[in-house]
Amino acid sequence: MRRGSIGNIFAAFVSFLFPGLGQLFQGRFAAGVGFIIGYLSLGILLYLYFFSGELSAVWVILPILLLVWLWSIADAGGWEPEVRRTWTEADERNWAIEEKNRDWTGENEQLKRIRNSVVIEADGADIRYPGLLLGNLGIFLDVDENHRVRVVFPKLTPTVDLEYVDSWYNNQSIRIPDLEKMDGQNKLNFRVALILALPVREHLQFVEPEILNLRRQKNKIGELLNLVAKSEVYATRRGNYEEALLQVEELLNKSEELQRLYVRLIREVLIGKQIAGTDFQPTADKSLSIDDLVKKAKQEYQTMKNAATAYTELQRTGQI
Repeated sequence: MRRGSIGNIFAAFVSFLFPGLGQLFQGRFAAGVGFIIGYLSLGILLYLYFFSGELSAVWVILPILLLVWLWSIADAGGWEPEVRRTWTEADERNWAIEEKNRDWTGENEQLKRIRNSVVIEADGADIRYPGLLLGNLGIFLDVDENHRVRVVFPKLTPTVDLEYVDSWYNNQSIRIPDLEKMDGQNKLNFRVALILALPVREHLQFVEPEILNLRRQKNKIGELLNLVAKSEVYATRRGNYEEALLQVEELLNKSEELQRLYVRLIREVLIGKQIAGTDFQPTADKSLSIDDLVKKAKQEYQTMKNAATAYTELQRTGQI
């Protein structure tokens, strides 16, 4: 659920009817109960003071009651959870136990097979994380120095927003899918995972880091521009920094547009998989595959970045 989504609008409407109900609808139990208890407590006090004739106390409590009501509506409507990155203490304990019992025979060969795979199978993932649309199948991202394997499982939230379950596994818990041993449903899950692999990887390993980096560089260029604007010696460089700032802002807008495209593609594939089953088509335009759309969008971004000469010059000279 994200800011401006249908789910948040409905949650705000429910909180308008009674504070706290919108938060409960969003699955935020503590916040919902807090608003409900606060609102009911103030309401009871208002009732008691009103009928006891203590109007001065009524005029103190009434604005607070209205403030809690409005706060509940705004909180429900503006709530935006972060994309979940799941690594729990239970995962840590299980991993430590598995490390002690690890059989290192064939370790290097297993890691090679994992690194060469796009889609892998993580034992017990569907039990650990209920609601995964692809079962135990996930998309391989990385292997760390302790030989733990990073796997991401794309899924849909109850409000049909995209969510990533990002987890680490001992490599002995990872298996390479064998199509010959799969039933029809698992073959479909494998096919969908293959379709999603490129946009998911590009989103997490390229677009998200690129957006963070551009935001940092935008702030840095803004600071440099402020210094130049107040300098007599370097005042002639002001135009260069203004041009670079404009180019970074354009790149940031483009990268955020790229992120929205990737999220939309991934989300539509997951929706199509649920609705159409084995008959679903990954894109409306059958002349372009998901991979083609991702590669085309990234190429457009890279072309735009290559043309940002003022920005590139600041990078070359180490100023940002």
